[in-house]
Amino acid sequence: MAHHERGAEALRAAAERVARAREDRRTTTAATGADLIAMQAYLDRTRRAEQAAALDLDRREAEVDARRHALVHAAREHRALARLEQRRRAEHAVQTARLDGALMDEVALGVHRRSVSA
Repeated sequence: MAHHERGAEALRAAAERVARAREDRRTTTAATGADLIAMQAYLDRTRRAEQAAALDLDRREAEVDARRHALVHAAREHRALARLEQRRRAEHAVQTARLDGALMDEVALGVHRRSVSA
């Protein structure tokens, strides 16, 4: 979010510089040819800076979107793994209870056989 704000601020500042350069060019009345060329060069540089700031902001927004997408994907995978782990734990508990029950049945049967044979 801070990257976006810095990028947006840089774009606003660049747009303001372009607007000031255009206004300076319009308000200048007594300028030589060299002055006009210098003003035009400055205006061109500020336009390029504005375009660069806009591209940078777009790049930052695309990067944030890509990271957000990756985060959402990772969160989904994490939830799926957590559900799988919970399911496996439940299956293990059922199987352990089944084995414990079978073992207890064997012990009870052995005790019964000993008491009947004695």
